[in-house]
Amino acid sequence: MSDFLERNGLQTVGQHFKDLFLASVHRAGAEELLERLENETDFFEAPAGAKHHGAFPGGLVIHSLNVYRRLREITIRDLTPRDALGPAPISEQEEETVAILGLLHDVCKAGVYHIERKRRRNPETGVWEDYLGYTFRDPLPLGHGEKSLYQIARFIRLEDHEALAIRWHMGAYDTAARTDLRDLSAAMDATPWGGRRGGRGHERRHSRAGAGLAHRSWRCDRGRRQRPGRQDHHCRCGCGAGRRRQTGRRDAG
Repeated sequence: MSDFLERNGLQTVGQHFKDLFLASVHRAGAEELLERLENETDFFEAPAGAKHHGAFPGGLVIHSLNVYRRLREITIRDLTPRDALGPAPISEQEEETVAILGLLHDVCKAGVYHIERKRRRNPETGVWEDYLGYTFRDPLPLGHGEKSLYQIARFIRLEDHEALAIRWHMGAYDTAARTDLRDLSAAMDATPWGGRRGGRGHERRHSRAGAGLAHRSWRCDRGRRQRPGRQDHHCRCGCGAGRRRQTGRRDAG
């Protein structure tokens, strides 16, 4: 997706996001929400992070599209029986939910990254030098998932399972989960987009990453596809809720 940005430019990537959102989300207030993101925020120019994934202009849009794409892949995979000849169809309702969760989960990052002059030591010469980098400064510090949920719900009505997935999309990387995992575990049990590992067929909806929806997709921002961490049950985002077999480091977002 980063190559897509380089080939087509930020304006084309932003238009792809808008076309995809409007084609998938048909709820009242969707157009107004998109208009606000485009005209009243820097969502389409903002980075996804200060240093790591998507730390460049347009990185937030790229990151959101990556999460959408990966979440849709997981949804189709989980709906498809093992002996099926082809991928299972995805309903219009689920297309809408995937678009809302994937494309909007990080709207909280609009307006929080500011370009400032900084100092760093050149690792080759040892000389201190000036550079321009991003500094995080949030004018509305509600919390990460909480802020996205607040901004989305002002415009469109969310189902409970969607609200839970957005609120807890950081999984155990959310600071609230670091002090008490009970709310996170309860949220993941309450939403079909939680990180539970379900059975086959219809019940496999429960194996999708909800609180972990983003963490299964972060790596795509760097152009690398890596196998997500595996755990024995519940959370797949690396929180340790259940014994886990974790591989690699994840970027929070």
